[in-house]
Amino acid sequence: MATDLIHRFKHFISEHRLVQKGDSILLGVSGGVDSMVMFHLFTLIREEFDLKISIAHINHQLRGGESDADEVFVREIAGILKVPCYVEKVDVRSYAKECKVSKQVAARKLRYECFKKIQMLARANLIATAHNADDNAETVLINILRGAFLHGLAGIPIKNDEETVIRPLMFARRKEIEDFAKEFNIKYRLDSSNLSTIYYRNFMRHKILPAIERRVPDVIDILNNISLNARDICIQLDRIVSSGLNKFTNFDGSELYIDIQNLEKQDDLVQTEIIYEVLRKLNVEITAHKIDKLLELCKYTSGRRISVGKRYIALRNRDKIILTKFHKPSQAFLEVEIGKEYEFGILKISISQPIPLPVTLSKNHYIEYVDADALIGKKLVLRTWKPGDWFLPIGLGKKKKLSDFFIDQKIPFHLKSNIPILECNGDIVWICGVRLDERFKLTTNSRGAIKLEAQKI
Repeated sequence: MATDLIHRFKHFISEHRLVQKGDSILLGVSGGVDSMVMFHLFTLIREEFDLKISIAHINHQLRGGESDADEVFVREIAGILKVPCYVEKVDVRSYAKECKVSKQVAARKLRYECFKKIQMLARANLIATAHNADDNAETVLINILRGAFLHGLAGIPIKNDEETVIRPLMFARRKEIEDFAKEFNIKYRLDSSNLSTIYYRNFMRHKILPAIERRVPDVIDILNNISLNARDICIQLDRIVSSGLNKFTNFDGSELYIDIQNLEKQDDLVQTEIIYEVLRKLNVEITAHKIDKLLELCKYTSGRRISVGKRYIALRNRDKIILTKFHKPSQAFLEVEIGKEYEFGILKISISQPIPLPVTLSKNHYIEYVDADALIGKKLVLRTWKPGDWFLPIGLGKKKKLSDFFIDQKIPFHLKSNIPILECNGDIVWICGVRLDERFKLTTNSRGAIKLEAQKI
């Protein structure tokens, strides 16, 4: 039994090219049975594969004395086996509260951030985690119930896209890992929180999957086979889509644009994969429902909008879908002063102290210079636009209603209420980042300048 697991471990890492001779591997070790068995297996093969191994243990500080005891245990085992051990403490509760995510999501995020940091300290080229076949089956089932698409069915990847994180126990069932630990007398810690069915994954693990397994004994193998097949299809689809993704989308750092005409020329499956990649790029939780909503938006007329998760909205704007971060409506009115900077709407606005002439004018509308005397001692306000607003766009030579100006400039509706307007004694000085008013420009009679600058938040 034990010899069989060792043989399959070596075969699995060779078959999937997870490990090469001479690699330096950082092992994520919690102290639980899976990670302790993985640690033991790597110690057994390190001479054969000429491996350098080290340990990373992340103390999530979620279980008080239990968490600290896990840390002590891992340190002691690493010391006995003379393996370098790196420990990081993270405040999961604070992070979860600040970022408004679950403790499980926060713990995973912080854990992998620590792994990356420790990887550099340990000079390791690989990070290994101890996910097993049961973990993968649970993930596939959870993703199915969440309405995930093909990538959700693919489950936990054996290695990440950069091939720096590997999961060498994905071939093994949890039961055989526990049996191996018993046979080799491998000590490990029990995490009491893993028994609580309050957590969704634990509920699936302890209640749902065992009930299914009583009727379908090989359900874990079935789910893992679904995962394997979905993974192969995803690899092929990724190759098709990634080679031409730039034809369908454009990302300027704050907004992502989808070219509807190019998208609709593709087969349905490729369209779905493109939307999947778009959501992945924006770091949005991916569900089949979100993908369907975005594809449906392509069929509506210009101006239709939908929410995409909690952080983005998608807008049909002529021949494009625009995905942009959701901004809370700006405060309508903010008194400002010369020599200070402010965040307002989607921009950070700075108003310099008066500076001597001459200055080099910028062609970039995010930087403008105005006559200092026109602003000094006046009431300056940042505000949002309102119906009836007008100004004298520089270079146009005539008055223009702001609503018409926005249409001429093809500024999407969702941005209009978040573009700051700088006002001086009731007159518009600057549509921030867009156009200056003629009345405030520098002239030959100007004695000084004030620099106005806008930056995207």
